[in-house]
Amino acid sequence: MNPRKDYYAILGVSRDADIEAIKQSYRRLALQYHPDRNPGNKEAEERFKEISEAYEVLSDPQKRREYDLFGVVGSRGSSDPFSQMVEEVFESFFGRNTRYRPSAPPGEDIKITLELTLEEIAQGISQEIKYERKEICNKCNGSGSETGALHPCSRCGGNGQVAYRVGGGFFQQIIYQTCPECGGKGWKVVSSCPTCKGTGLLNRLHVRQVEIPPGAVGGMMFSIRGGGHCGAWGGTPGDLIIEIVEKPHPL
Repeated sequence: MNPRKDYYAILGVSRDADIEAIKQSYRRLALQYHPDRNPGNKEAEERFKEISEAYEVLSDPQKRREYDLFGVVGSRGSSDPFSQMVEEVFESFFGRNTRYRPSAPPGEDIKITLELTLEEIAQGISQEIKYERKEICNKCNGSGSETGALHPCSRCGGNGQVAYRVGGGFFQQIIYQTCPECGGKGWKVVSSCPTCKGTGLLNRLHVRQVEIPPGAVGGMMFSIRGGGHCGAWGGTPGDLIIEIVEKPHPL
């Protein structure tokens, strides 16, 4: 994939366009520039290839996330500097090559209490709950950048870690620590998104239905995987932890 191409501009959609808008634009443009409708037209043929390439990336959530964060998809093995920002070779003190890929920080867990009556606890209940949750910013797609552009950290070269040589002679070794410049992300945002202030996350009211099985007791806690805060820059979301609290019974 060519990192110099603006796939959003090729399809004529905004960076926060949903999948339906992307599909509609692709179908319209693909029909317009399809080789069967433009026999012998090399320009239309190249345009059709660009449209197909853009759709292949933006219609795939994982590829789109990678493109939004790094401006390139399928970076492994490429010589482009953007593709090397998340994978550098460090030399260990054993002389072996090890690779480090910066990982986005996971989201935090959310703990809430759910007050239920004795009857609800005994019989089980399906209940709608509402709580504040950090979710991906729609304006920047979680990148934290106003333009969507991210640049490799100049301190660590995009690795998220810096190496320090300690000791001397036979006892010399290399210690790796989180880069103090980028906090381990491997990249820096030049122009922060004004909506999320560069965090890539926004606080939103989240509504979901939960099932409380019969026989739960006061003080019991159970978790819903992925129901917590979303992780910044594509990190995995945390869990929602629910604690059952029994309301005082009139009898």
